[in-house]
Amino acid sequence: MKFYTLTGCRHSCYIHKFLLVMKLTLVFLITALLQISFAARAQKVTLSEKDAPVAQVFEQIEKQTGYTFVYTDEMLGGLAPITVNFKNTSLTDALKACFRDQPLTYTVKDKLIIMQYKPVLHKPEAQAAQATVVKGKVTDETGGPLPGVTVALKGSTVVTSTDNAGAYSITIPTEATNAVLVFTYVGFETREIAVAGQTAIDVALKPADNKLNEIVVVGYGTQKKVNLTGAVSTLKGADLTVTKNENVVNMLAGKMSGVRVVQTTSEPGDYASSIQIRGFGRPLIIIDGVPRDNMPQLDPNTIENISVLKDASASIYGVRAANGVILITTKKGTQGKMQIEYSGFYGVQTPIRTPVGLSTDKYMEIVNENNVNRGSVTPGTLIFSLEDIEAYRNGTKQGTDWSRINSQKYSPQAQHNISASGASNAINYFVSFGNFEQEGIYSTGDLNYKRYNLRSNVTAQIDKNLKVELLLHGQTGTKNSPYGADNRQQYFRTVWVLQPTMPAYANYNRDYMQEVLQGYNPLATTDADIVGYDQYNEKLFQSTASLIWDIPWLKGLKAKASYAYDYQFWENKSLQRPYSLYQYDLGNDAYVPAIHGNTVQPGTSTINRSTRFGANSLMQGSLNYDNTFGSKHHVGALLLYEEGTTDMDNFYASRYIELTSIEELLGGVAANQQGGMDGSGFNSALNPANQGGLWKIASKAVVGRVNYDYMSRYFIDASFRYDGSSKFAPGHQWGFFPSVSAGWRISEEPFIKNNTALSFIDNLKLRASYGISGDDRTASFQFVPGYTYPVSNLGWPVRMFGESMAAGVQLNNTPNPNLTWMTSKMFNIGLDGDLWNGLFGFEFDVFRRNRDGLVGSRVGTIPDWLGQGLAQENLNSDATIGFDLSLRHRKTLHTGIGDIQYGIAGNVSMTRTKTVYIERLASVDQWANWRENPTNRYNDIWWGVESPGQFTGYNDIYSSPIIDGKGNSEMKPGDYKYEDWNGDGVIDGWDQHPIATGANAQNTPRLYYGFTLDLRYKGFDVTAVFQGGALATVKYEGVLAYAFSYDGNGPDFYYDRWHMQNPLGDPRDPRTIWTPGTYPTTSQSSAAMGLNYGTNSNQTIHRTDYLRCKSLELGYSIPQKLSNRIGIKGLRFYGTAYNILTITSLKYLDPEHPSANNGFDYPLMRTINFGANLKF
Repeated sequence: MKFYTLTGCRHSCYIHKFLLVMKLTLVFLITALLQISFAARAQKVTLSEKDAPVAQVFEQIEKQTGYTFVYTDEMLGGLAPITVNFKNTSLTDALKACFRDQPLTYTVKDKLIIMQYKPVLHKPEAQAAQATVVKGKVTDETGGPLPGVTVALKGSTVVTSTDNAGAYSITIPTEATNAVLVFTYVGFETREIAVAGQTAIDVALKPADNKLNEIVVVGYGTQKKVNLTGAVSTLKGADLTVTKNENVVNMLAGKMSGVRVVQTTSEPGDYASSIQIRGFGRPLIIIDGVPRDNMPQLDPNTIENISVLKDASASIYGVRAANGVILITTKKGTQGKMQIEYSGFYGVQTPIRTPVGLSTDKYMEIVNENNVNRGSVTPGTLIFSLEDIEAYRNGTKQGTDWSRINSQKYSPQAQHNISASGASNAINYFVSFGNFEQEGIYSTGDLNYKRYNLRSNVTAQIDKNLKVELLLHGQTGTKNSPYGADNRQQYFRTVWVLQPTMPAYANYNRDYMQEVLQGYNPLATTDADIVGYDQYNEKLFQSTASLIWDIPWLKGLKAKASYAYDYQFWENKSLQRPYSLYQYDLGNDAYVPAIHGNTVQPGTSTINRSTRFGANSLMQGSLNYDNTFGSKHHVGALLLYEEGTTDMDNFYASRYIELTSIEELLGGVAANQQGGMDGSGFNSALNPANQGGLWKIASKAVVGRVNYDYMSRYFIDASFRYDGSSKFAPGHQWGFFPSVSAGWRISEEPFIKNNTALSFIDNLKLRASYGISGDDRTASFQFVPGYTYPVSNLGWPVRMFGESMAAGVQLNNTPNPNLTWMTSKMFNIGLDGDLWNGLFGFEFDVFRRNRDGLVGSRVGTIPDWLGQGLAQENLNSDATIGFDLSLRHRKTLHTGIGDIQYGIAGNVSMTRTKTVYIERLASVDQWANWRENPTNRYNDIWWGVESPGQFTGYNDIYSSPIIDGKGNSEMKPGDYKYEDWNGDGVIDGWDQHPIATGANAQNTPRLYYGFTLDLRYKGFDVTAVFQGGALATVKYEGVLAYAFSYDGNGPDFYYDRWHMQNPLGDPRDPRTIWTPGTYPTTSQSSAAMGLNYGTNSNQTIHRTDYLRCKSLELGYSIPQKLSNRIGIKGLRFYGTAYNILTITSLKYLDPEHPSANNGFDYPLMRTINFGANLKF
């Protein structure tokens, strides 16, 4: 049962808003559909020009009719100026007049006016009879005809073009030996084919990879890539989906310069991967123009492109842009008939680099050594006899492999998407439905996730100047798992540390599960029917409605009004069941139960229901101007106003259920029931979607931008944002964030264009930018005084009423009305290049970011009896420097066996941050200041001691500096020895100094890189994506460092250790012979083990450098002729692998998998998928 209404609560307001938005959505959609007929009426042109350039006349016709002329720059070069006088003239008559007496003709296809050369009249018939006539058809890659393709005889004036069916006919003069035909079409690669006596030549043209004319999404608009003055990385949707993963963030790994992606888990439904721009922190995510947090859960098949603003270009987003901005644009329809497309795959997952414990016999050896080495037993005493150890070694006895209990090596997953899209003169539409399902590692099937995505993007042309756009997205997700927020961590901890000598069933009787530490027997904890379950449901609705008006009385001016409303609902249900584990009492031949689960009222179930619901709204109104004057001066301008709100609400309830077969609140008893809500305020450290609480925040902004370029050679762009946030006190809520950038296309200068030695330079551009942005995540509402009530744990005695402790009141930190956002000042300089007709390209940027106003508290104390902390202030500062580099090469090889296309694209980035100032107590002396003061010091420094190696014997131990404070009496051969840095004969804090970098940076490597290789031959395609990181380190924690605690199991790599040759020997006897190993002796809980693994040294700090093949895909597309024969547009089969190969020196831990939680987080997965793409 789901609860949707509570009388007297604010929830009715949300429902009212939701219904209002749905009504508005319906009105917009009906309006759009009813107006289709207006756009279908005959187009009229009114225009008067005298001796005007043809391009100018075409531009006016485009503006009045909505049609677009398609031509090359060379075509316009030979056209004479024209004089026209149209008054309400039909488009057809206007075009005839424009092309009269010109060497060009045209073809109209949909909303495109495709220009082409008029066929050239050849020599007289007598001579032509001796010539060769070549005929053929020109198509695109899908087999569709291409009208207006220029077909020319190379080195001559003989030229023709294709008709509406893509057919052409051209006469080759007799004297044209070694004739070559050149096929040219806007937006496609030029092809040259030798005639070689052929009379029929069919050609399929491939789309051109024209980086210069690529349209790039930037803040509140678009620009040609060649005109960019900021540092912007881009990725097309087709390049995104070559990697198959449930998380869009993971699919970006290795593909974009300056973008660092780390996958920390593969747990179903856990979107915990991190994404950073230049190592700055969590970026702002904009989806279809609206700040949104559901990037990981998007259906990748609906994404058109992604742009990343890395420098001052992000400043236009003001107070939330300090860490950069990611812009995601979803798909729209493409011109032409409706296309239906299906994409889907099915695959299996298998864990990589998961915990592997010692085998039973090795574990028994380690336990024996452990007890002797730490002094728990006298030398010669064995916990496990040598005979028992041998029995397990030779297979006579079998231990328990806990990692195989209720686990499966291969877990299934599947994804399906179907979409319909198209566009006509009146309407543009894209509709998509997607489904993703993933099962976890438990063989019970109780760990799983399902997600559904529905998207509808519709744009309707109301008339030639007005269009309406409605973008809708719905999403649901459900995650199921056995009960327990830390269930997966406890499972992996259990399968690693439980003794393999212990049976999974008491006395090997399958009717009685064995009692283990804390009740974490995997037989129970992986089965929801035994321990209960957690179910997490998320429902999301997003909508954006826009009106775009092309203002008719001023060329280039557009007005846009939009309103976005998003509603998100989380509903969680947890049921904890009681269950029993057993110890076998051999003496009484009895099974002694231990009840686990609810410890407050043992034997009962506990049911908990909780909900969160949040709403976001954003209203925008803008004027956008774009015009070119005199064909040389291009001016653009933007003025925008926006305001938005975000709020969150919640409640929860729980009861005990005595009749445990019931699984709903209504079956619980009223006694001890609980209900309430999370009253915490907004947490600036988290995304709104990742937190609960009760809060509402608001923002307003005025945005402006002006950009100018002269002849696409010199560029300047200036913008500002005047931003306001309700998180701060009146008088400190508004901030001004300006930016400026400039570019110089050196390649357009005559000294390069006219220099034949430099003709290989297609584009060379120098650019620089500077901007100020902010971050209002520094704090929230800390200007408001207040207190927390009730508080039960205050840290000091409180008044008691009978046996009950009174609820306390705790003051919040002292308020600070002057607290405001942190400011970020970003400087970037870059160089872009494209060489050898697109064969090679690069972008290189160096940057520096200075942040001021980071929050901190003054050093001082307030009396404990006041119970209040000092206010946070804008005190601290830091600086980050680094560089980005991306390289690319692409070429098509025309060979005798067919065309071979290949591409190589790579990127590398490096970033490092240092503390400029941090509020702290003054050091007591110079040494303490050097040791403790982080000012003007990089923040990734490891402090520790150097280790020259391991002790080789007791002579080495007693002649070395004192480590243990006991004359090294605790140390044994194989333990680590350390350098006496200050020469006082004792190893202590005075010997610590910087020994390594990369501290706390396992998941944020200083250097990160990626590269993509792709190959196309006929119908086959191969794409491989690699990702890597370097200059990061990690120190093992918990069980990874202190294995075999409480005589439990541990990592198998610790078996390679120093140990006594004779297990019955005395570890303190200097005559004992030791067998060397990589690791020290095992002596859990001893001082020696604490010194070995607790000390920061080059022995315990590990490099996490790695190179990983993130994805590999092999595909085959059936020939177009076969597709046409069976009545489809295209069919492609593929197989793909994810996380297929990792090269690293790091042991056990995956380089992306955090060492926190003892490395017990859900592992990363290798996936193998097989799928298909089908187009109708």
